[in-house]
Amino acid sequence: MAEASRRLGRAVSAGEASRFWTQTALRFIREEPGQWLAVLARKLVFLTHNYEVAGNLDADPVREGIPWLRLLWLTFGIIWPLGVVGIVLVWRRLWELGALALYIATYIFACLVFFVLGEYRHPLVAPLILFAGVAICWLWDGIRAGRWLPVGSLVVILGIAVAWAHAPVIVVDREYTHMNAGKVYLQAGLAEKAREEFRQAMTANPRLATPHLLLGELEASAGNLHAARTNFQSAVTLAPTNALAYAHLGFVCLLQGDLSSAELAYRKAAELAPGEAQIHCELGFVLARQNKILEAEIWLNRASQLNFSLAEPYRQYVKVLILERQGRAQEAEAQYRKVVAQWPMFSQMAPPALERRGPRPERR
Repeated sequence: MAEASRRLGRAVSAGEASRFWTQTALRFIREEPGQWLAVLARKLVFLTHNYEVAGNLDADPVREGIPWLRLLWLTFGIIWPLGVVGIVLVWRRLWELGALALYIATYIFACLVFFVLGEYRHPLVAPLILFAGVAICWLWDGIRAGRWLPVGSLVVILGIAVAWAHAPVIVVDREYTHMNAGKVYLQAGLAEKAREEFRQAMTANPRLATPHLLLGELEASAGNLHAARTNFQSAVTLAPTNALAYAHLGFVCLLQGDLSSAELAYRKAAELAPGEAQIHCELGFVLARQNKILEAEIWLNRASQLNFSLAEPYRQYVKVLILERQGRAQEAEAQYRKVVAQWPMFSQMAPPALERRGPRPERR
């Protein structure tokens, strides 16, 4: 949505973003049919290769953490050649298995048209295993019957297919494997191992911003704000159109009390992602903390139009600052306590006057 908003120059809904990308893809197919066919051919390579293309899920870190999985030799690069041979062997009776064959063909078509990722390829494994069983049984029966020529021919064909599936035709992006491993370690509470994986991802691809973002988030959650800010700054340098990187940088600057830098970062994030209500809210919050109340209300009104429930806590917090500026300290404190009771995220963001005065003792 953020990229669609940036290209269209206005905030867009999820439906509008989907229509924009559909129209963009169809225009590319019409105008560049040769390039589109080349893309399909490349996708077919990925679909038939043994390598599991990593998305937000990655088989490699899981395999590293489960020893018996590393011992299994029966990979996709073995299953699909056997499965395809099995389909050929039962070709004349395929009409009896029409639904299963149609499922395989339809799913392959969907992967080629849309995405080829390891987890999206998994639904092909079960039906291919059935046909792979046919191929194995045929080979065994052929050996027992002494039909050496057809058996030998089939073994050669299988060998070529398996060799193709394992050929070094794909450049493995190890940075994504390291990033996914880092996420797995982080979920397991192993922060130091996660840091090491994110740093290895940076080494594998120094021009990629995402490892800096991930490491910045880790450092921020650990309270290492200086390290977090350094990583987010690197991320916006490497990806100057990444609204999320600017938003994260703005948030860390806010936590450090550097409101002017936070404002600059959030303004850039809002420019890049005009449809992101959260960014508008946080920019309005930073402006309000600098007593730029009128401009803060403008940004919060925009956020409210995009997502009312998300913007409302920030609007109530700005009321605290307005009361404070009007000299109505007791009302400001009462409003602040009400805001914190409903939205505890503001508990560490007391208005300036309350911060200077310090917390009042609770009445008994």
